[in-house]
Amino acid sequence: MLDSKVLKYGNDNSRLCQANVRGKKFLTPVYFASITTASIRGSLGALIDAIYELPYPNLLVSTYDIYHSYDEVNRKKITDLLKQYSLTGNFVFADSGIFELNTLKRNDWSYDLYEKIITSMEYDFFASYDVESPSSKEYSELLSLTNQRLVKSLSLSNGGGQFMTLFRTFNIAETSKLIEDVISSNNEYSSYVAVTERDIGKNLLDNYRSIKKIRETVNKYNSNGLIHVLGCGDPISMAVMSYAGADSFDSVDWNRWVINPNTMESENITHINIIDCDCEACTEKIMDDRDRAYKHNLLLYRRYIEDLRYAIGSGIPLITFLKERNIDQKKITKMETIFNK
Repeated sequence: MLDSKVLKYGNDNSRLCQANVRGKKFLTPVYFASITTASIRGSLGALIDAIYELPYPNLLVSTYDIYHSYDEVNRKKITDLLKQYSLTGNFVFADSGIFELNTLKRNDWSYDLYEKIITSMEYDFFASYDVESPSSKEYSELLSLTNQRLVKSLSLSNGGGQFMTLFRTFNIAETSKLIEDVISSNNEYSSYVAVTERDIGKNLLDNYRSIKKIRETVNKYNSNGLIHVLGCGDPISMAVMSYAGADSFDSVDWNRWVINPNTMESENITHINIIDCDCEACTEKIMDDRDRAYKHNLLLYRRYIEDLRYAIGSGIPLITFLKERNIDQKKITKMETIFNK
């Protein structure tokens, strides 16, 4: 199971943490490269290969995709590959599959299928089977259903992998209440709390305030508890939410776009050969252009996260950190004004 500890508190609510799971250590903030058929622009196998071959140390893969993208024989091959990836010091995060179910508007997923995949693979983290369409439920129903799903999901933990309590809400104001009502009755749920970016606000300031409130709630029960934000890969957003108290992130941005290092903005992935970049991927003479874009993005995320950790560990304020990056400074000036109101 997860053993996490705050190494140093930074500016605002930021923290530099060290975590140990299955005998492997990592530092936060951390970014997981996510793969999902709900927004894929390459084959599932090719994306896993890109992460495996670089290698990039943190991968999120959906249990839904593992089940639906492969027959039994090839499913075993892909889970064996993920096992080998994890055994070589990397981290596998198995997601619940509800995102794909809702996004693809399908009805071909269930807890039983989720259980089948979770119990047949190795992982370092796995998300609980969350609540579908939380906006259609009253709070009391949502709380009851969340607790039921968490109890069932937690029972599946095997091999020392860490259970991640995934909370879906229908109302931004109810997010911290739902988390507190759940983890106050079982402190085990406070080890690693996960929320989706789309559930915690309609703008960046909302996101910042929501994470600060969630951090305050989690800290009441576990000051070393980690917070994960699903679906967040924008560099500015990751920095803002790290300074609010979030510890980890994931997104599909790395395989959908190419991130221009001179602006930190996402562009069409076909622009990989015309952006001004001299990274290892961009200077490699023989490489498929799509693979080049994947590697370029993963290298960029790795450097950015390392810079973010350094800033937090050094007590550098959020706005100062962003002003030193290749980011539109007009955005930062406007953000400074909004955040200081």
